[in-house]
Parts: sequence; C-alpha cells; structure tokens
Amino acid sequence: MSKPKPKRTRMVRIRFTEDEYAAVSQKAIASSLTLSELVRRAALEKPLPQPKSEIEIATYEQLAKLGNNVNQLAKAANTAVKMGDSPPVTVEHWQKVYQTIKQLGLEIVGDR
Repeated sequence: MSKPKPKRTRMVRIRFTEDEYAAVSQKAIASSLTLSELVRRAALEKPLPQPKSEIEIATYEQLAKLGNNVNQLAKAANTAVKMGDSPPVTVEHWQKVYQTIKQLGLEIVGDR
C-alpha cells in the first residue's frame, strides 16, 4: 500500500523584478509546469522537464494514430476468428504498419 502524499501547508513569498518574473513564467510555460512547481523543483534541485521539439510532438501524434490503427486491425481479426471467419487483416496491412513504424524510427533517431 502506498503512503499518502504529504499535504503542502507552508507558503514562501518570493519577489521578482518584472523581467525576472517574465523569464520564470516563460520557463514554467515551456516546461508545462505551474510557477509553484517550477520554483519548487529548482529549489529542491529536481530536474526540469525539457520542452518537446516539433518533431517529438509530431512523432507522438503519428504513434497515437498508428496505435489506433493496430487496435482496429486486431479487433477486426479477433472478431472474425470468434465468428469462424478468416481475419480481414492481410500481409499488406501489416507491411504498411511496419513501414510506418520504421519511418517513425528514422524520424526519431535520424539517418544513422
């Protein structure tokens, strides 16, 4: 059984110049963190998440679409088998899936 998360009850006031506040706010936005979480992590020397690049975001979106397609193909195949039919998924379907995965891999690691 996991321990309950301790409640944060202590507040610390901090002052920034306008420029400092703008810089800290931008870091928080870029890291997808609240201002409080950004300051807490910085103060406690925890690593900050790195902003995602355009290629990482696009790759994630393509992987999500691919995962959806794989689920649809698997469901169609399982339904057909349960009904005593041949699976509607062909070798060509799986070759397309493989090629998409291969292309995404090249986008992630580059042409090495």
